[in-house]
Amino acid sequence: MGIGDKHSSWRTVINGVPQGSVLKPPFVLFITDIHVDDGILSNISKFAGDTKLRRAVGGDQEANMLSEDPRRMFRWSQEWQMLFNLEKCLVMRVGKRNQELSYEMRCKVLKVSEEERDFGVTALECKAAKAMC
Repeated sequence: MGIGDKHSSWRTVINGVPQGSVLKPPFVLFITDIHVDDGILSNISKFAGDTKLRRAVGGDQEANMLSEDPRRMFRWSQEWQMLFNLEKCLVMRVGKRNQELSYEMRCKVLKVSEEERDFGVTALECKAAKAMC
């Protein structure tokens, strides 16, 4: 890693950001700003340019909370002028009793994904997993 004319020593990296990615300090400062103070009630995971929202939904109350959180995240992104790329925003449903609700950001229904790769691990929606067995 290098900042200005200062560089760290070489280390073996097991996981990381793809080669050629550029992370600048202002980006890191902005993206770490999204949290519960913005009214987001679900769990948020952030790494580099990825932000993930997740919540266990056992009933209508949790479903309503989860459906509001993408809207709140979008309002945050507008306020900080760091808009989410809605074409890359996806929903992945997990669990046998999933209600298969739809979720929106900026009045756009988010696409559903049956398979996502994250840190070298592929997660499958339960329907996709059943098809593989």
